[in-house]
Amino acid sequence: MAATLVKTETVYNTRDNSRTTTQTYESFDGVGGEIDNMANRKVSHENGVYRYSGETIEYFEGTGSTSAGGGGGGEGGDIYFLEISTGSEPIETHPIFKPISNDFWKLWEIWKTDKTSDLLKSEKIGALSIYATNGYWDPFNYTSEPISLLVEKFSKGVRDYLTPKVVSRYQTSGPASNLGNVGKIDSPPYSGGIGGDRNWLFTGASSRWNVATSTFETTYEWLASGPLKWDEDLYT
Repeated sequence: MAATLVKTETVYNTRDNSRTTTQTYESFDGVGGEIDNMANRKVSHENGVYRYSGETIEYFEGTGSTSAGGGGGGEGGDIYFLEISTGSEPIETHPIFKPISNDFWKLWEIWKTDKTSDLLKSEKIGALSIYATNGYWDPFNYTSEPISLLVEKFSKGVRDYLTPKVVSRYQTSGPASNLGNVGKIDSPPYSGGIGGDRNWLFTGASSRWNVATSTFETTYEWLASGPLKWDEDLYT
């Protein structure tokens, strides 16, 4: 039975020293055995697609339990969430096409809209006129990679590709603060090792009053960028 792992979410809870990992699968053939030993299993079937998930819960030192359904201990502390799924990005942003020059991209964007634009005429594009067909710039005349690979994918109708979508959340006691950073490049307290060719955007915070504990509980959220990073000119 073929199943695809479509989403993984990890929650670190310092209140009971636990880590909960939720894995979600999809299949056309039925429910597989991937979640047989997991807690809190969920199954749905819609439009011929089976979607099922389960949780693996681990407890750390001082809690006295390591089973999926066991209890924890301790009070207070903060909670870290890490949600990983997939999102769609334009094919042009794939890292394999990073070496392509800005001169190419300018003409490419015009070509996608109007292949006979005056801006693509041989006399307007200088040295790049060697790639013209019938007097207009034509990306199909490029024979070297990665441009030839881009043109091949585009001609087959490939406009997007899937890339990991990662959200980091941090829950702590106290009213929301540092809200001036919302919409700006910022680093979450827990990134799950995501970095390198990606950075983070502080996307917001929500706060609620807990009557039982007489405290505010605030959750902050960050979104990891795609492979081209968040634009520092726009989000700094």
